[in-house]
Amino acid sequence: MHYLLYGIIVALSVTIDMRLIYALFIVLLFCNKKKCTHNNETFFLSIAVASIILPDNYSTEACFLLYFFVSFVMESRGRIKKSRYSLLLGLFFFIAILSTILNCVPIVNIFFSIISFLPFAAFLIMLGNLGRKNYSGMYRLIDDILVIELMAMVMNFIVYHSSISDDWSCGTFFRGGGPQAQLFVISAFMLVLYFTQYWKSKRNWKSLLKAIGALVILLSTNCWTLCVFFALGIGLAYLFSLTPKRLFILLAGICCIPVVLYLVLNYAPGSVSAPLKSMLTDASYFRYRFYKAVVYKTTFVDIPSKDLLFGLVGNGVGYYNSRAALICTGHYVGFYNRLFIPSVSFYTENHILEYLQYAAMDGNSDYGSVLARPYSSILSLMGECGYMGMIIFALMFWAAMKNRSVEVKMLLCMWLCFCFVESYFEYTKILAMLYFCLVLVCSESAARSHDWEHKAVHTEAMELERAC
Repeated sequence: MHYLLYGIIVALSVTIDMRLIYALFIVLLFCNKKKCTHNNETFFLSIAVASIILPDNYSTEACFLLYFFVSFVMESRGRIKKSRYSLLLGLFFFIAILSTILNCVPIVNIFFSIISFLPFAAFLIMLGNLGRKNYSGMYRLIDDILVIELMAMVMNFIVYHSSISDDWSCGTFFRGGGPQAQLFVISAFMLVLYFTQYWKSKRNWKSLLKAIGALVILLSTNCWTLCVFFALGIGLAYLFSLTPKRLFILLAGICCIPVVLYLVLNYAPGSVSAPLKSMLTDASYFRYRFYKAVVYKTTFVDIPSKDLLFGLVGNGVGYYNSRAALICTGHYVGFYNRLFIPSVSFYTENHILEYLQYAAMDGNSDYGSVLARPYSSILSLMGECGYMGMIIFALMFWAAMKNRSVEVKMLLCMWLCFCFVESYFEYTKILAMLYFCLVLVCSESAARSHDWEHKAVHTEAMELERAC
């Protein structure tokens, strides 16, 4: 019955006014109240995760920070587990602050950095404190989100496919601002979650159907560049979890790359194959179409070779090409120039601003492509925290994955690979879904470990009884 209600609200939202999704948010929470109200932590986590369906990012940011405040500050009394990860986390924050001070970053950039990066900071703190609590009852919530996004995909296809061509699939998110890419990443996390559940639960067909549903949403977004980085994330996770069998699978996948490339070049639609052929054969077209690669070279090689401070600690938080820095240019969001004076650093003006303006003025052309946009989280990490920040973050990432299950490694590696093409350190929808999937995976691992320990104790007791 509740799925029928979901469908009615989604249909009205897509056809009349997307703001009706806020009513669906309330309905979603109400339908899951029995599963998600065991304590304050699960209650506020459910609010943060349910807010992913909303057609704006700021509501999710507020809900996620509220969950962090309740679960970490109030419930845990602000205690961080003493570990190598927590030490690296402190060093990472220290480098970010030091870089900001040394580069005399303007107040307006710092203000927008705090707004943009607070959820990311909360995520990093909670990542080091992933516990062994059982959240399996909250699977119903993510099941409902999957169903809602499937319904929205169908409705968007019916209403918008003929008029907006490739950009019709945005789920329940707002139109414009790259919602397709966000929907892709969220669906990718759900795909991994459901497929691993299917694989480890004696081939449960319901989990397989859910995984197929997530895959359908993922493919409907038409984000083919992210498909490549999705595959790279899976490969990287297997690389960090090498066994002879996984090594063979990884090598087989690498050997298939030329075959896949041949098939794409010869049999893919012209909108995909033609640009790829030109990029492989024409250097000037490569620079035009794949400007992000040029920015990577500039950020990691050219500028550090001339500016030692930039190479060591970057240009300061919010002062290169993070979302905060882009907002402060006045060319990223419409409201900025009405309230603030643009604040642009020397390196942003000379290496970022031109292509940012191209994308803003002509977003439907190649300049609006994810490959041409001159920003990503890895670029902003290097540009704003330097090699010291990069190294510390890499060590944190390794510490977060160490001794974790392959599912955790896969989710984190996928997220990292996606961050090479977009600013997903600063999109709270992505962080909230990633954290929720990590929590569910870790709680499943804890449950399996508990079952194994219980079985071992039971077996030991039986053997002791026979011996007596």
